[in-house]
Amino acid sequence: MIKSIYNKVLKSVEINSWLLHLIKSIQILIIYPLIYTLLNDGESAVWMIFMLFFSLQNLFDLGFQNVLIRIVSQANTGKWHLIDGKELLKSINEERKKIMLHRIDSTLKFIYSSLTALFFILISSFGSIYIFDRVTAFELNNVNFYLWFLFIVGLTSSFFNRRYTSYLIGVKLLSLVKRTESIVNFLSLFVGLIFFLVLPSLITLVINFTFWQLVLTYNFKKIYMKKSISTVNKRMVFDKDVFSFIWPMAWKGTVSSLGSYGLVNAFALWFSSYANAREIVSFTYSLKILDSIRLFSRVPFYSNIPNLNAVRIIKPYETFFKNSLKYIQRSNVLFIIITLAFYFFGFDLLVKYSSSFNKADDLLWLLLCIAYYLHLNGAFHTHLYSMTNKVNSHISDTVSGVLIISFLFLFFQKDNLILFPVALIIGYGTFYLPWAFFYSKKVLKTNFLKFIIFSALMPLLFFLAVLIKIA
Repeated sequence: MIKSIYNKVLKSVEINSWLLHLIKSIQILIIYPLIYTLLNDGESAVWMIFMLFFSLQNLFDLGFQNVLIRIVSQANTGKWHLIDGKELLKSINEERKKIMLHRIDSTLKFIYSSLTALFFILISSFGSIYIFDRVTAFELNNVNFYLWFLFIVGLTSSFFNRRYTSYLIGVKLLSLVKRTESIVNFLSLFVGLIFFLVLPSLITLVINFTFWQLVLTYNFKKIYMKKSISTVNKRMVFDKDVFSFIWPMAWKGTVSSLGSYGLVNAFALWFSSYANAREIVSFTYSLKILDSIRLFSRVPFYSNIPNLNAVRIIKPYETFFKNSLKYIQRSNVLFIIITLAFYFFGFDLLVKYSSSFNKADDLLWLLLCIAYYLHLNGAFHTHLYSMTNKVNSHISDTVSGVLIISFLFLFFQKDNLILFPVALIIGYGTFYLPWAFFYSKKVLKTNFLKFIIFSALMPLLFFLAVLIKIA
Protein backbone atom coordinates (compact mmCIF):
# COMPACT_ATOMS: atom_id res chain seq x y z
CA MET A 1 0.00 0.00 0.00
CA ILE A 2 2.70 2.47 1.05
CA LYS A 3 4.85 1.45 -1.92
CA SER A 4 1.89 1.96 -4.28
CA ILE A 5 1.24 5.47 -2.94
CA TYR A 6 4.95 6.27 -3.15
CA ASN A 7 5.12 5.17 -6.79
CA LYS A 8 1.98 7.15 -7.60
CA VAL A 9 3.45 10.30 -6.04
CA LEU A 10 6.79 9.67 -7.74
CA LYS A 11 5.13 9.49 -11.16
CA SER A 12 2.62 12.28 -10.62
CA VAL A 13 3.23 15.11 -13.08
CA GLU A 14 1.39 17.68 -10.97
CA ILE A 15 3.07 16.80 -7.68
CA ASN A 16 6.55 16.89 -9.22
CA SER A 17 5.75 20.16 -10.99
CA TRP A 18 4.47 21.72 -7.78
CA LEU A 19 7.52 20.48 -5.92
CA LEU A 20 9.79 22.21 -8.43
CA HIS A 21 7.91 25.50 -8.26
CA LEU A 22 7.71 25.29 -4.47
CA ILE A 23 11.50 25.07 -4.30
CA LYS A 24 11.83 27.98 -6.73
CA SER A 25 9.32 29.97 -4.68
CA ILE A 26 11.31 29.32 -1.50
CA GLN A 27 14.38 30.61 -3.31
CA ILE A 28 12.55 33.79 -4.30
CA LEU A 29 10.93 34.35 -0.89
CA ILE A 30 13.94 33.52 1.28
CA ILE A 31 17.15 33.89 -0.72
CA TYR A 32 16.25 37.09 -2.55
CA PRO A 33 15.37 39.13 0.56
CA LEU A 34 18.60 37.80 2.09
CA ILE A 35 20.46 39.11 -0.95
CA TYR A 36 18.90 42.55 -0.45
CA THR A 37 20.03 42.49 3.19
CA LEU A 38 23.61 41.28 2.76
CA LEU A 39 24.50 43.01 -0.52
CA ASN A 40 24.39 46.71 -1.26
CA ASP A 41 21.67 48.21 -3.48
CA GLY A 42 23.86 48.24 -6.59
CA GLU A 43 24.88 44.59 -6.32
CA SER A 44 21.28 43.54 -5.58
CA ALA A 45 20.06 45.45 -8.65
CA VAL A 46 22.71 43.84 -10.88
CA TRP A 47 21.70 40.37 -9.69
CA MET A 48 18.05 41.13 -10.49
CA ILE A 49 19.10 42.27 -13.96
CA PHE A 50 21.05 39.01 -14.34
CA MET A 51 17.81 37.19 -13.54
CA LEU A 52 15.96 39.26 -16.15
CA PHE A 53 18.35 37.85 -18.74
CA PHE A 54 17.60 34.39 -17.35
CA SER A 55 13.88 35.05 -17.96
CA LEU A 56 14.61 36.15 -21.53
CA GLN A 57 15.33 32.52 -22.46
CA ASN A 58 11.63 32.21 -23.25
CA LEU A 59 12.03 34.92 -25.87
CA PHE A 60 15.10 33.37 -27.54
CA ASP A 61 13.33 30.01 -27.73
CA LEU A 62 11.50 31.53 -30.74
CA GLY A 63 8.37 29.50 -30.01
CA PHE A 64 9.94 26.14 -30.87
CA GLN A 65 9.61 24.35 -27.54
CA ASN A 66 5.82 24.37 -27.33
CA VAL A 67 5.54 23.21 -30.93
CA LEU A 68 8.13 20.46 -30.55
CA ILE A 69 6.61 19.13 -27.32
CA ARG A 70 3.22 19.06 -28.99
CA ILE A 71 4.26 17.17 -32.12
CA VAL A 72 6.44 14.72 -30.17
CA SER A 73 3.50 13.96 -27.84
CA GLN A 74 1.17 13.52 -30.81
CA ALA A 75 3.64 11.33 -32.72
CA ASN A 76 4.11 9.26 -29.58
CA THR A 77 0.43 8.20 -29.71
CA GLY A 78 1.16 6.29 -32.91
CA LYS A 79 -1.80 7.88 -34.69
CA TRP A 80 -0.42 11.24 -35.69
CA HIS A 81 0.37 12.32 -39.24
CA LEU A 82 3.47 14.01 -40.58
CA ILE A 83 4.45 14.89 -44.09
CA ASP A 84 6.46 11.99 -45.54
CA GLY A 85 7.38 13.05 -49.03
CA LYS A 86 3.95 13.76 -50.53
CA GLU A 87 2.01 11.33 -48.36
CA LEU A 88 0.16 11.94 -45.10
CA LEU A 89 0.62 9.16 -42.59
CA LYS A 90 -2.78 8.70 -40.93
CA SER A 91 -1.86 5.53 -39.08
CA ILE A 92 1.50 3.99 -38.30
CA ASN A 93 2.83 0.86 -36.65
CA GLU A 94 5.35 0.81 -33.82
CA GLU A 95 8.35 0.81 -36.14
CA ARG A 96 7.03 3.77 -38.13
CA LYS A 97 6.38 5.55 -34.85
CA LYS A 98 10.03 5.14 -33.87
CA ILE A 99 11.17 6.41 -37.25
CA MET A 100 8.93 9.45 -36.92
CA LEU A 101 10.16 10.23 -33.41
CA HIS A 102 13.73 9.90 -34.62
CA ARG A 103 13.09 12.34 -37.46
CA ILE A 104 11.56 14.88 -35.09
CA ASP A 105 14.37 14.39 -32.56
CA SER A 106 17.01 14.90 -35.24
CA THR A 107 15.44 18.21 -36.23
CA LEU A 108 15.05 19.17 -32.57
CA LYS A 109 18.79 18.70 -32.04
CA PHE A 110 19.65 20.88 -35.05
CA ILE A 111 17.22 23.63 -33.97
CA TYR A 112 18.50 23.94 -30.41
CA SER A 113 22.16 23.68 -31.35
CA SER A 114 21.63 26.62 -33.71
CA LEU A 115 19.48 28.62 -31.28
CA THR A 116 21.96 28.11 -28.43
CA ALA A 117 24.82 29.43 -30.57
CA LEU A 118 22.73 32.48 -31.52
CA PHE A 119 21.69 33.01 -27.90
CA PHE A 120 25.33 32.90 -26.75
CA ILE A 121 26.44 35.43 -29.39
CA LEU A 122 23.66 37.93 -28.62
CA ILE A 123 24.02 37.73 -24.84
CA SER A 124 27.82 37.98 -25.07
CA SER A 125 27.62 41.10 -27.25
CA PHE A 126 24.52 43.20 -26.61
CA GLY A 127 23.99 41.76 -23.13
CA SER A 128 27.55 42.68 -22.13
CA ILE A 129 27.11 46.27 -23.34
CA TYR A 130 23.93 46.66 -21.26
CA ILE A 131 25.33 45.00 -18.12
CA PHE A 132 28.54 47.02 -17.99
CA ASP A 133 26.61 50.23 -18.56
CA ARG A 134 24.65 49.42 -15.38
CA VAL A 135 27.81 48.37 -13.54
CA THR A 136 29.37 51.75 -14.37
CA ALA A 137 26.22 53.59 -13.26
CA PHE A 138 26.18 51.76 -9.91
CA GLU A 139 29.95 52.23 -9.47
CA LEU A 140 30.61 48.55 -8.80
CA ASN A 141 34.20 47.31 -8.78
CA ASN A 142 33.55 43.61 -8.15
CA VAL A 143 31.64 42.92 -11.39
CA ASN A 144 34.10 42.19 -14.17
CA PHE A 145 34.16 40.40 -17.53
CA TYR A 146 35.10 37.03 -16.03
CA LEU A 147 32.18 37.08 -13.60
CA TRP A 148 29.72 38.02 -16.37
CA PHE A 149 31.16 35.37 -18.73
CA LEU A 150 30.78 32.72 -16.02
CA PHE A 151 27.11 33.68 -15.69
CA ILE A 152 26.72 33.46 -19.50
CA VAL A 153 28.07 29.87 -19.37
CA GLY A 154 25.35 28.91 -16.88
CA LEU A 155 22.74 30.84 -18.83
CA THR A 156 23.66 29.14 -22.11
CA SER A 157 23.69 25.72 -20.47
CA SER A 158 20.21 26.38 -19.07
CA PHE A 159 18.94 27.34 -22.53
CA PHE A 160 20.41 24.24 -24.21
CA ASN A 161 18.55 22.02 -21.71
CA ARG A 162 15.48 22.60 -23.87
CA ARG A 163 17.05 20.27 -26.41
CA TYR A 164 16.59 17.39 -23.95
CA THR A 165 13.47 18.44 -22.05
CA SER A 166 11.41 19.11 -25.20
CA TYR A 167 11.81 15.48 -26.26
CA LEU A 168 11.43 14.00 -22.77
CA ILE A 169 8.25 15.96 -22.02
CA GLY A 170 6.81 15.00 -25.40
CA VAL A 171 7.21 11.27 -24.68
CA LYS A 172 5.34 11.67 -21.35
CA LEU A 173 8.33 11.92 -19.04
CA LEU A 174 7.38 15.31 -17.65
CA SER A 175 7.25 13.98 -14.08
CA LEU A 176 10.83 12.70 -14.42
CA VAL A 177 11.97 16.05 -15.86
CA LYS A 178 10.32 17.99 -13.04
CA ARG A 179 11.62 15.62 -10.37
CA THR A 180 15.17 15.98 -11.70
CA GLU A 181 14.85 19.77 -11.74
CA SER A 182 13.42 19.70 -8.22
CA ILE A 183 16.34 17.72 -6.82
CA VAL A 184 18.98 19.88 -8.52
CA ASN A 185 17.21 23.12 -7.56
CA PHE A 186 16.93 21.96 -3.95
CA LEU A 187 20.65 21.21 -3.82
CA SER A 188 21.33 24.59 -5.44
CA LEU A 189 19.15 26.29 -2.83
CA PHE A 190 20.69 24.45 0.14
CA VAL A 191 24.34 24.64 -0.92
CA GLY A 192 23.98 28.17 -2.26
CA LEU A 193 22.44 29.40 0.99
CA ILE A 194 25.30 27.98 3.07
CA PHE A 195 28.01 29.48 0.88
CA PHE A 196 26.22 32.82 0.56
CA LEU A 197 25.91 33.15 4.35
CA VAL A 198 29.65 32.42 4.66
CA LEU A 199 30.70 34.61 1.71
CA PRO A 200 27.90 37.04 0.74
CA SER A 201 28.88 38.34 -2.69
CA LEU A 202 27.84 38.35 -6.34
CA ILE A 203 30.68 35.92 -7.07
CA THR A 204 29.11 33.32 -4.78
CA LEU A 205 25.71 33.69 -6.43
CA VAL A 206 27.10 33.39 -9.96
CA ILE A 207 29.31 30.37 -9.20
CA ASN A 208 26.41 28.57 -7.51
CA PHE A 209 24.05 29.37 -10.40
CA THR A 210 26.45 28.23 -13.13
CA PHE A 211 27.59 25.07 -11.36
CA TRP A 212 24.08 23.74 -10.84
CA GLN A 213 22.96 24.62 -14.36
CA LEU A 214 25.84 22.48 -15.66
CA VAL A 215 24.81 19.68 -13.29
CA LEU A 216 21.25 19.93 -14.60
CA THR A 217 22.46 19.70 -18.20
CA TYR A 218 24.56 16.63 -17.40
CA ASN A 219 21.59 14.88 -15.76
CA PHE A 220 19.15 15.73 -18.56
CA LYS A 221 21.60 14.41 -21.15
CA LYS A 222 22.05 11.22 -19.15
CA ILE A 223 18.27 10.68 -18.92
CA TYR A 224 17.81 11.48 -22.59
CA MET A 225 20.44 8.91 -23.63
CA LYS A 226 18.52 6.23 -21.69
CA LYS A 227 15.03 7.15 -22.84
CA SER A 228 15.56 8.26 -26.43
CA ILE A 229 14.70 5.88 -29.26
CA SER A 230 17.67 7.28 -31.18
CA THR A 231 20.76 5.08 -30.97
CA VAL A 232 24.40 5.47 -31.92
CA ASN A 233 23.66 3.49 -35.06
CA LYS A 234 21.12 6.06 -36.22
CA ARG A 235 22.74 9.18 -37.55
CA MET A 236 21.10 12.40 -36.36
CA VAL A 237 20.39 14.54 -39.43
CA PHE A 238 18.36 17.65 -40.16
CA ASP A 239 14.98 16.63 -41.60
CA LYS A 240 13.68 19.27 -44.03
CA ASP A 241 10.14 17.87 -44.12
CA VAL A 242 9.81 17.95 -40.35
CA PHE A 243 11.21 21.49 -40.16
CA SER A 244 8.87 22.71 -42.91
CA PHE A 245 5.98 21.31 -40.87
CA ILE A 246 7.21 22.94 -37.64
CA TRP A 247 8.33 26.34 -38.92
CA PRO A 248 4.92 27.87 -39.82
CA MET A 249 3.82 27.28 -36.23
CA ALA A 250 7.16 28.22 -34.66
CA TRP A 251 7.60 31.63 -36.30
CA LYS A 252 4.15 32.59 -35.07
CA GLY A 253 5.26 31.49 -31.60
CA THR A 254 8.28 33.75 -32.03
CA VAL A 255 6.06 36.77 -32.61
CA SER A 256 3.95 35.64 -29.66
CA SER A 257 7.00 35.49 -27.39
CA LEU A 258 8.02 39.00 -28.43
CA GLY A 259 4.59 40.30 -27.49
CA SER A 260 4.39 38.55 -24.11
CA TYR A 261 7.65 37.54 -22.39
CA GLY A 262 9.62 39.97 -24.51
CA LEU A 263 7.40 42.95 -23.76
CA VAL A 264 7.36 42.58 -19.98
CA ASN A 265 11.07 41.84 -19.69
CA ALA A 266 12.01 44.53 -22.19
CA PHE A 267 10.05 47.04 -20.13
CA ALA A 268 11.80 45.85 -16.96
CA LEU A 269 15.20 46.27 -18.66
CA TRP A 270 14.21 49.69 -19.97
CA PHE A 271 13.01 50.76 -16.52
CA SER A 272 16.28 49.44 -15.07
CA SER A 273 18.26 51.66 -17.42
CA TYR A 274 17.23 54.88 -15.66
CA ALA A 275 15.80 53.94 -12.24
CA ASN A 276 17.87 53.89 -9.09
CA ALA A 277 18.97 50.57 -7.62
CA ARG A 278 16.29 50.43 -4.91
CA GLU A 279 13.48 51.06 -7.41
CA ILE A 280 14.85 48.35 -9.70
CA VAL A 281 14.87 45.83 -6.85
CA SER A 282 11.30 46.65 -5.75
CA PHE A 283 9.78 46.52 -9.24
CA THR A 284 11.66 43.52 -10.65
CA TYR A 285 11.12 41.55 -7.44
CA SER A 286 7.35 42.09 -7.74
CA LEU A 287 7.49 40.74 -11.30
CA LYS A 288 9.61 37.82 -10.07
CA ILE A 289 7.05 36.93 -7.41
CA LEU A 290 4.18 37.12 -9.89
CA ASP A 291 6.09 34.98 -12.38
CA SER A 292 6.62 32.42 -9.64
CA ILE A 293 2.92 32.46 -8.71
CA ARG A 294 1.93 32.11 -12.36
CA LEU A 295 4.28 29.14 -12.86
CA PHE A 296 3.02 27.47 -9.68
CA SER A 297 -0.68 28.02 -10.40
CA ARG A 298 -0.63 26.92 -14.05
CA VAL A 299 0.75 23.47 -13.16
CA PRO A 300 -2.67 21.68 -13.26
CA PHE A 301 -3.16 22.74 -16.90
CA TYR A 302 0.39 22.94 -18.30
CA SER A 303 1.52 19.66 -16.78
CA ASN A 304 -1.34 17.91 -18.58
CA ILE A 305 -0.88 19.46 -22.03
CA PRO A 306 0.81 16.32 -23.46
CA ASN A 307 -2.07 14.21 -22.12
CA LEU A 308 -4.69 16.63 -23.46
CA ASN A 309 -3.02 16.46 -26.88
CA ALA A 310 -3.38 12.68 -26.82
CA VAL A 311 -6.92 12.76 -25.36
CA ARG A 312 -8.12 15.08 -28.09
CA ILE A 313 -6.98 12.56 -30.70
CA ILE A 314 -7.99 9.23 -29.16
CA LYS A 315 -10.88 10.01 -26.74
CA PRO A 316 -14.45 11.37 -27.12
CA TYR A 317 -14.99 15.14 -27.04
CA GLU A 318 -16.75 14.99 -23.65
CA THR A 319 -13.58 13.63 -22.03
CA PHE A 320 -11.45 16.36 -23.56
CA PHE A 321 -13.94 19.07 -22.48
CA LYS A 322 -14.20 17.78 -18.91
CA ASN A 323 -10.44 17.45 -18.43
CA SER A 324 -9.67 20.86 -19.97
CA LEU A 325 -12.27 22.57 -17.78
CA LYS A 326 -10.98 20.86 -14.65
CA TYR A 327 -7.32 21.74 -15.26
CA ILE A 328 -7.93 25.39 -16.18
CA GLN A 329 -10.33 25.93 -13.28
CA ARG A 330 -7.84 24.50 -10.78
CA SER A 331 -5.08 26.69 -12.18
CA ASN A 332 -7.19 29.85 -11.93
CA VAL A 333 -8.33 29.12 -8.39
CA LEU A 334 -4.74 28.55 -7.32
CA PHE A 335 -3.63 31.85 -8.88
CA ILE A 336 -6.40 33.80 -7.13
CA ILE A 337 -5.78 32.23 -3.72
CA ILE A 338 -2.00 32.72 -3.82
CA THR A 339 -2.13 36.32 -5.05
CA LEU A 340 -4.67 37.26 -2.36
CA ALA A 341 -2.62 35.49 0.32
CA PHE A 342 0.45 37.41 -0.78
CA TYR A 343 -1.48 40.68 -0.74
CA PHE A 344 -2.73 40.15 2.82
CA PHE A 345 0.28 38.46 4.41
CA GLY A 346 3.21 37.90 2.06
CA PHE A 347 4.66 41.37 1.65
CA ASP A 348 4.35 42.16 5.37
CA LEU A 349 6.31 39.02 6.23
CA LEU A 350 8.98 39.90 3.67
CA VAL A 351 9.39 43.39 5.12
CA LYS A 352 9.84 41.91 8.59
CA TYR A 353 12.29 39.32 7.26
CA SER A 354 14.34 41.84 5.28
CA SER A 355 14.23 45.39 6.59
CA SER A 356 16.07 46.63 3.49
CA PHE A 357 13.28 45.41 1.20
CA ASN A 358 10.73 47.95 -0.05
CA LYS A 359 7.45 46.39 -1.13
CA ALA A 360 5.65 47.51 -4.25
CA ASP A 361 2.63 49.80 -4.02
CA ASP A 362 -0.60 47.88 -3.20
CA LEU A 363 -2.46 49.21 -6.23
CA LEU A 364 0.47 48.35 -8.52
CA TRP A 365 0.47 44.79 -7.19
CA LEU A 366 -3.29 44.26 -7.55
CA LEU A 367 -3.40 45.68 -11.07
CA LEU A 368 -0.44 43.48 -12.06
CA CYS A 369 -2.34 40.47 -10.64
CA ILE A 370 -5.38 41.24 -12.82
CA ALA A 371 -3.17 41.74 -15.89
CA TYR A 372 -1.38 38.43 -15.28
CA TYR A 373 -4.73 36.66 -14.75
CA LEU A 374 -6.05 37.90 -18.10
CA HIS A 375 -2.87 36.82 -19.88
CA LEU A 376 -2.83 33.47 -18.09
CA ASN A 377 -6.32 32.62 -19.35
CA GLY A 378 -5.52 33.85 -22.83
CA ALA A 379 -2.53 31.49 -22.81
CA PHE A 380 -4.70 28.57 -21.66
CA HIS A 381 -7.12 29.00 -24.54
CA THR A 382 -4.32 29.65 -27.01
CA HIS A 383 -2.84 26.28 -26.05
CA LEU A 384 -6.23 24.62 -26.52
CA TYR A 385 -6.44 25.96 -30.06
CA SER A 386 -2.82 25.03 -30.81
CA MET A 387 -3.76 21.38 -30.24
CA THR A 388 -5.19 21.52 -33.75
CA ASN A 389 -1.59 22.19 -34.94
CA LYS A 390 -2.60 25.74 -35.84
CA VAL A 391 -1.25 28.88 -34.21
CA ASN A 392 -3.06 32.19 -33.65
CA SER A 393 -0.94 33.72 -30.90
CA HIS A 394 1.24 35.69 -33.32
CA ILE A 395 -1.74 37.94 -34.04
CA SER A 396 -3.06 38.18 -30.48
CA ASP A 397 0.36 38.99 -29.00
CA THR A 398 1.28 41.42 -31.76
CA VAL A 399 -1.94 43.44 -31.58
CA SER A 400 -2.09 43.43 -27.78
CA GLY A 401 1.60 44.36 -27.72
CA VAL A 402 0.96 47.31 -30.03
CA LEU A 403 -1.91 48.45 -27.78
CA ILE A 404 0.31 48.20 -24.68
CA ILE A 405 3.28 50.01 -26.25
CA SER A 406 1.03 52.69 -27.73
CA PHE A 407 -0.55 53.39 -24.35
CA LEU A 408 2.84 53.57 -22.63
CA PHE A 409 4.26 55.79 -25.37
CA LEU A 410 1.37 58.23 -25.04
CA PHE A 411 0.88 58.31 -21.27
CA PHE A 412 3.78 56.68 -19.42
CA GLN A 413 5.69 58.65 -16.81
CA LYS A 414 8.81 57.15 -15.28
CA ASP A 415 7.66 58.09 -11.77
CA ASN A 416 4.19 56.53 -12.22
CA LEU A 417 4.57 52.77 -12.63
CA ILE A 418 0.79 52.23 -12.18
CA LEU A 419 0.38 53.00 -15.88
CA PHE A 420 2.34 49.85 -16.78
CA PRO A 421 -0.21 47.31 -15.40
CA VAL A 422 -3.02 49.54 -16.75
CA ALA A 423 -1.45 49.22 -20.21
CA LEU A 424 -1.21 45.42 -19.77
CA ILE A 425 -4.88 45.21 -18.75
CA ILE A 426 -5.90 47.25 -21.80
CA GLY A 427 -3.85 45.09 -24.17
CA TYR A 428 -4.78 41.73 -22.66
CA GLY A 429 -8.41 42.55 -21.80
CA THR A 430 -9.46 44.24 -25.03
CA PHE A 431 -7.77 41.93 -27.52
CA TYR A 432 -5.50 39.12 -26.28
CA LEU A 433 -8.12 37.27 -24.20
CA PRO A 434 -11.13 37.80 -26.55
CA TRP A 435 -9.02 36.66 -29.50
CA ALA A 436 -7.98 33.50 -27.62
CA PHE A 437 -11.64 32.81 -26.73
CA PHE A 438 -12.73 33.27 -30.33
CA TYR A 439 -10.36 30.59 -31.58
CA SER A 440 -10.62 28.13 -28.68
CA LYS A 441 -14.37 28.03 -29.39
CA LYS A 442 -13.42 26.18 -32.57
CA VAL A 443 -11.99 23.42 -30.33
CA LEU A 444 -14.53 23.63 -27.50
CA LYS A 445 -17.46 23.23 -29.88
CA THR A 446 -20.23 22.79 -27.28
CA ASN A 447 -20.90 24.33 -23.85
CA PHE A 448 -18.30 27.04 -24.49
CA LEU A 449 -20.07 29.66 -22.34
CA LYS A 450 -20.29 27.17 -19.47
CA PHE A 451 -16.56 26.55 -19.85
CA ILE A 452 -15.72 30.27 -19.59
CA ILE A 453 -18.03 30.92 -16.62
CA PHE A 454 -16.81 28.03 -14.49
CA SER A 455 -13.12 28.08 -15.46
CA ALA A 456 -12.31 31.81 -15.52
CA LEU A 457 -15.16 34.17 -14.63
CA MET A 458 -16.14 32.76 -11.24
CA PRO A 459 -12.57 32.82 -9.79
CA LEU A 460 -12.12 36.41 -11.06
CA LEU A 461 -15.43 37.53 -9.52
CA PHE A 462 -14.35 35.99 -6.21
CA PHE A 463 -11.06 37.93 -6.41
CA LEU A 464 -12.88 41.23 -7.07
CA ALA A 465 -15.51 40.55 -4.39
CA VAL A 466 -12.82 40.09 -1.74
CA LEU A 467 -11.12 43.33 -2.73
CA ILE A 468 -14.42 45.28 -2.74
CA LYS A 469 -15.31 43.95 0.68
CA ILE A 470 -12.06 45.07 2.28
CA ALA A 471 -11.88 48.39 0.40
